[in-house]
Amino acid sequence: MSLPRNPLKSLNSYVLIGADRNLIVDTGFNLPESLQDLRAGIEELGLDMKRTDIFLTHFHADHCGLVPKVVSPDSVVYMSAVDRDLFDDVMDNADNFWVLVERRFLNEGYPKNEFERTQTANPAKKYLPEVKFTSVPVADGTRLSYGNFRLECVWTPGHTPGHVCLFDKDQGIFFSGDHVLFDITPNITAWATLPNSLQHYMNSLLRIRDCPVRVTLTGHRENDGVLSERVAQLIAHHKNRLANVERILEDQPGLNGYEVASCMNWDIRAKNWADFPPGQRWFAVGEALSHLNYLIDQGKVKRIVKNGVHTYFPVKTCECEI
Repeated sequence: MSLPRNPLKSLNSYVLIGADRNLIVDTGFNLPESLQDLRAGIEELGLDMKRTDIFLTHFHADHCGLVPKVVSPDSVVYMSAVDRDLFDDVMDNADNFWVLVERRFLNEGYPKNEFERTQTANPAKKYLPEVKFTSVPVADGTRLSYGNFRLECVWTPGHTPGHVCLFDKDQGIFFSGDHVLFDITPNITAWATLPNSLQHYMNSLLRIRDCPVRVTLTGHRENDGVLSERVAQLIAHHKNRLANVERILEDQPGLNGYEVASCMNWDIRAKNWADFPPGQRWFAVGEALSHLNYLIDQGKVKRIVKNGVHTYFPVKTCECEI
């Protein structure tokens, strides 16, 4: 389904058809273009939404945004309890939630006027559902059956604090959501509710690496890769990015989080940091913070607060040199 005006371009939504009930895996942005695509797919497949449930791999707007537009009173919506609580917090306390997000980013040196401009067009904020929906929580090992599919929920926190994949071991089919993508790397940001999200993400990658997967069905872009190979590539990618952050701080100790992000190597069609689209700059800073938090937990970097702003130093830099 199309995700207009977004670098992700589209969402892969999957439908499992059974004799009694069907299952849709993920929906799309709360936008007319995405809704048109979803409704066209429902009509083409002849789905009766009274007999169709929805599984959400995580609470991001491109995966849950259209639930209220298509769900029926007889539908069951599944989502992890962790992401459901986050979703409810965003919906019930939106103003306070985004104030706290702003405070966290300003503490990292994000310019206030730039942050406000970023949030005006932030898809994570703009394209959420207009109303809340109820969901049934799933956890690691929860089993679901639809048609010929015998699915098990696999707990994979990192991309969000409560991300969950689905695995049909008998058929070797793995619904990876945004945990594993093949031609782009999932954004791993810093979460207030998930300390060291990057460590959680890499642990989650290792957990699924050796699963007997024949087909990986991803949340975005192409899905014709080999899961174990892609896991190795993603781990190597983050190790290289961690090394990049360490080198930056060795050369320029005392940078804040925003400045670290501006110095990192990014694979993006932009000439320089100033040329980054505002939304992509926000995602980049969040990812930089997850790597800084990882290095702090590893004892390689220390955080020092100066005038309310977080600054970062290699641990080998002694206090007298700061």
